[in-house]
Amino acid sequence: MKMSFLIKEPWPRIIGIPMAALVATSLHNGWPIAIEDFFSGLLFTAVMWNGDYFIIKFFRNRWPELNSTHKRIITTIVVVCSFNITADYLLCNLLNEISQGEDYWENEAGGNIVKNLIITAIVGTLYEAGYFFSKWKRQTIEMEQLRSQQLRSELSVLKNQISPHFLFNSLNTLVTLIHENQNQAAKFTEKLSEVYRYILQFKDKELVRLSTEIKFSEAFVYLLKMRFEEGLDIEIDLDEVDQDKYVAPLTIQMLIENAVKHNVVSKNQPLQIKIYSEEGKSLIVKNNLQHKPAEGKSTHTGLENIQSRYALLTHREVDIIKTQSHFMVALPLVELVMDEDGIYEEVKL
Repeated sequence: MKMSFLIKEPWPRIIGIPMAALVATSLHNGWPIAIEDFFSGLLFTAVMWNGDYFIIKFFRNRWPELNSTHKRIITTIVVVCSFNITADYLLCNLLNEISQGEDYWENEAGGNIVKNLIITAIVGTLYEAGYFFSKWKRQTIEMEQLRSQQLRSELSVLKNQISPHFLFNSLNTLVTLIHENQNQAAKFTEKLSEVYRYILQFKDKELVRLSTEIKFSEAFVYLLKMRFEEGLDIEIDLDEVDQDKYVAPLTIQMLIENAVKHNVVSKNQPLQIKIYSEEGKSLIVKNNLQHKPAEGKSTHTGLENIQSRYALLTHREVDIIKTQSHFMVALPLVELVMDEDGIYEEVKL
C-alpha cells in the first residue's frame, strides 16, 4: 500500500485514534492496560479527534485563504477548546450512568481535559501544518503555471489578438490615407504605433490597470473606425472608480476584434459594441449579433485563451452569454491591495 494513500483521510483517524487512545491510556493508568480503561480512552479519543477534525474542516472551508490563517487558527482553537470541555463533561456523565458508581468527571476531569487538550493540540497542529503547506505548494504551482501560461500565451496573443489580418488591413488603410489625406495618415500612423508599443510593453504582464487598457483600446478603436467608418459604433461607459481596478492585458481589444471578425460591419448594418462596468465587479463587452453569411464554425481559441488566463489570475470566472440578438463577455475586475510585506494581493469581492 502506498504511503500517499495512507496519509489521506480517513486513514489518519482510522490509524491515529486507536494508537492515541493506547498511548494516552498507558500514560494515564500505567502498563498493562485494562480492557475497560482502553475502551474508555478510545471513546474519549474518537469523540475528541473526530469532533476536532470536523471543526477544523469547517473553518478551513470558511476561511481557506492563506491571508486568513491567523483568524482561522484563533477561531478554531476557541471552538475546539469549548467543544473538548463540553464533550469531556458529557462523556464523563455518560460513563457515570454506565458504571453506576465512579464519578468520572469529579475524579478525572482535570487529567482528562489536560490530556485531551494536548492530543488536540498535536492533532490540530498536524492538520493545520499539512493544510498550510498544501496551500503553499498549490499556490507555488499555480504561480509557475501562470508564468508558463504567460509564455505560451505570448505567441497566441500576437497571432490571435493582433492578427496578421489586422496589420494587413491597417497598412492598406494607411496607404489609402496617404494618397487621400496626409494629415489623417499621420494620425493613423501615430495610433498604430501606440497599439504596437502597448503590445510590446504589456504583453508579458499578468494584469494592467483598466484605465491603461482602455487608453490602448481607444487607439485600437480609432484604427478600426478609420477602416469601417459608420459601420462600427463603439461606446465606452465606465465609472471613474472602476478604472483603478485591473484586467488581463489585451483582452478588451481581443473581444472587440472578435466581434468585428464574426459579424457583418457595414453602414446599413452597423456593429454596435458597448463596454461598461457592472456593480464594480465585472467589465462587460457586449455586441449585437449579425453573423456573416459565409461565417464558418468558430474555434473559440481567443475566448479560451482569456478564460485560461483568468483561471490562473483570480477565483472568479469569465462569463460568456449568448442570446438571439447579443453576445456578451463579462471579465472579472480584479482589485489589488498591498499587504504588510509590500506584496499585492487580490481583494475578494
